[in-house]
Amino acid sequence: MGDSAFQRPGFDIGKFSGGFKMPTFDTTSAVEAGQKNFATLNAMSSATLNSVIAIAHRQTEMMRATVDSFVSHGTEMLAGGTFDEKAAKQIDFAKRSYESAVAYTRELAALYAKSRSEALASVHDRIAALSLEIKAAVAQKK
Repeated sequence: MGDSAFQRPGFDIGKFSGGFKMPTFDTTSAVEAGQKNFATLNAMSSATLNSVIAIAHRQTEMMRATVDSFVSHGTEMLAGGTFDEKAAKQIDFAKRSYESAVAYTRELAALYAKSRSEALASVHDRIAALSLEIKAAVAQKK
Protein backbone atom coordinates (compact mmCIF):
# COMPACT_ATOMS: atom_id res chain seq x y z
CA MET A 1 0.00 0.00 0.00
CA GLY A 2 1.04 3.51 -0.62
CA ASP A 3 1.98 6.02 1.99
CA SER A 4 -1.29 7.66 3.18
CA ALA A 5 -2.24 9.96 6.02
CA PHE A 6 -4.05 7.14 7.83
CA GLN A 7 -0.86 5.09 8.07
CA ARG A 8 1.42 7.85 9.30
CA PRO A 9 2.61 7.66 12.86
CA GLY A 10 1.01 10.24 15.12
CA PHE A 11 -2.16 10.56 13.03
CA ASP A 12 -5.28 10.53 15.24
CA ILE A 13 -8.47 9.66 13.34
CA GLY A 14 -10.56 10.93 16.31
CA LYS A 15 -9.07 14.41 16.00
CA PHE A 16 -9.43 14.31 12.25
CA SER A 17 -13.13 13.35 12.32
CA GLY A 18 -13.99 15.50 15.35
CA GLY A 19 -14.72 18.46 13.14
CA PHE A 20 -17.48 16.62 11.33
CA LYS A 21 -20.85 16.82 12.99
CA MET A 22 -23.19 13.96 12.23
CA PRO A 23 -26.87 14.80 12.24
CA THR A 24 -28.85 13.30 15.10
CA PHE A 25 -32.31 11.83 14.84
CA ASP A 26 -34.81 12.40 17.62
CA THR A 27 -36.66 9.08 17.75
CA THR A 28 -38.95 10.21 20.57
CA SER A 29 -40.28 13.09 18.48
CA ALA A 30 -40.64 10.83 15.45
CA VAL A 31 -42.65 8.28 17.44
CA GLU A 32 -44.86 11.01 18.93
CA ALA A 33 -45.46 12.48 15.46
CA GLY A 34 -46.35 9.02 14.15
CA GLN A 35 -48.82 8.50 16.99
CA LYS A 36 -50.43 11.88 16.32
CA ASN A 37 -50.63 11.08 12.60
CA PHE A 38 -52.24 7.72 13.34
CA ALA A 39 -54.74 9.37 15.73
CA THR A 40 -55.61 11.88 13.00
CA LEU A 41 -56.19 9.13 10.45
CA ASN A 42 -58.30 7.27 12.99
CA ALA A 43 -60.41 10.39 13.62
CA MET A 44 -60.82 10.91 9.88
CA SER A 45 -61.89 7.30 9.40
CA SER A 46 -64.39 7.53 12.24
CA ALA A 47 -65.87 10.75 10.87
CA THR A 48 -66.12 9.21 7.42
CA LEU A 49 -67.78 6.05 8.73
CA ASN A 50 -70.29 8.05 10.79
CA SER A 51 -71.10 10.18 7.76
CA VAL A 52 -71.57 7.15 5.51
CA ILE A 53 -73.96 5.63 8.07
CA ALA A 54 -75.92 8.90 8.39
CA ILE A 55 -76.16 9.28 4.62
CA ALA A 56 -77.29 5.67 4.20
CA HIS A 57 -80.02 6.18 6.81
CA ARG A 58 -81.18 9.36 5.10
CA GLN A 59 -81.22 7.67 1.69
CA THR A 60 -83.31 4.87 3.18
CA GLU A 61 -85.78 7.44 4.52
CA MET A 62 -85.91 9.13 1.12
CA MET A 63 -86.53 5.83 -0.64
CA ARG A 64 -89.28 4.94 1.82
CA ALA A 65 -90.96 8.33 1.26
CA THR A 66 -90.69 7.90 -2.51
CA VAL A 67 -92.22 4.41 -2.44
CA ASP A 68 -95.01 5.61 -0.13
CA SER A 69 -95.70 8.46 -2.56
CA PHE A 70 -95.92 6.03 -5.50
CA VAL A 71 -98.24 3.70 -3.57
CA SER A 72 -100.46 6.60 -2.52
CA HIS A 73 -100.58 7.90 -6.08
CA GLY A 74 -101.41 4.45 -7.45
CA THR A 75 -104.26 4.06 -4.94
CA GLU A 76 -105.51 7.51 -5.88
CA MET A 77 -105.43 6.68 -9.58
CA LEU A 78 -107.35 3.43 -9.06
CA ALA A 79 -110.05 5.21 -7.05
CA GLY A 80 -111.69 6.43 -10.20
CA GLY A 81 -112.45 9.74 -11.74
CA THR A 82 -112.66 11.18 -15.19
CA PHE A 83 -109.87 11.17 -17.70
CA ASP A 84 -109.23 14.88 -17.12
CA GLU A 85 -109.06 14.40 -13.34
CA LYS A 86 -106.62 11.51 -13.69
CA ALA A 87 -104.49 13.48 -16.17
CA ALA A 88 -104.37 16.44 -13.75
CA LYS A 89 -103.38 14.08 -10.91
CA GLN A 90 -100.64 12.53 -13.08
CA ILE A 91 -99.26 15.97 -13.96
CA ASP A 92 -99.36 17.03 -10.30
CA PHE A 93 -97.68 13.78 -9.24
CA ALA A 94 -94.94 14.18 -11.87
CA LYS A 95 -94.32 17.76 -10.71
CA ARG A 96 -94.14 16.76 -7.03
CA SER A 97 -91.89 13.80 -7.86
CA TYR A 98 -89.50 16.00 -9.81
CA GLU A 99 -89.37 18.62 -7.03
CA SER A 100 -88.83 15.90 -4.46
CA ALA A 101 -86.00 14.34 -6.48
CA VAL A 102 -84.28 17.72 -6.85
CA ALA A 103 -84.65 18.44 -3.12
CA TYR A 104 -83.31 15.00 -2.20
CA THR A 105 -80.35 15.42 -4.53
CA ARG A 106 -79.52 18.81 -3.03
CA GLU A 107 -79.81 17.43 0.49
CA LEU A 108 -77.53 14.49 -0.30
CA ALA A 109 -75.00 16.79 -1.96
CA ALA A 110 -74.96 18.93 1.20
CA LEU A 111 -74.53 15.84 3.37
CA TYR A 112 -71.60 14.64 1.24
CA ALA A 113 -69.97 18.09 1.36
CA LYS A 114 -70.40 18.25 5.14
CA SER A 115 -68.96 14.73 5.45
CA ARG A 116 -65.90 15.65 3.41
CA SER A 117 -65.34 18.83 5.43
CA GLU A 118 -65.61 17.01 8.75
CA ALA A 119 -63.26 14.24 7.66
CA LEU A 120 -60.65 16.60 6.27
CA ALA A 121 -60.82 19.05 9.19
CA SER A 122 -58.78 16.74 11.41
CA VAL A 123 -56.23 16.20 8.64
CA HIS A 124 -55.98 19.95 8.03
CA ASP A 125 -55.45 20.58 11.75
CA ARG A 126 -52.78 17.87 11.93
CA ILE A 127 -50.91 19.26 8.93
CA ALA A 128 -50.91 22.72 10.53
CA ALA A 129 -49.64 21.27 13.83
CA LEU A 130 -47.01 19.17 12.04
CA SER A 131 -45.78 22.26 10.23
CA LEU A 132 -45.29 24.01 13.57
CA GLU A 133 -43.55 20.94 15.01
CA ILE A 134 -41.11 20.85 12.09
CA LYS A 135 -40.38 24.57 12.41
CA ALA A 136 -39.72 24.14 16.15
CA ALA A 137 -37.42 21.17 15.53
CA VAL A 138 -35.45 23.09 12.91
CA ALA A 139 -35.17 26.10 15.23
CA GLN A 140 -33.76 23.86 17.98
CA LYS A 141 -31.04 22.55 15.67
CA LYS A 142 -29.72 26.04 14.93
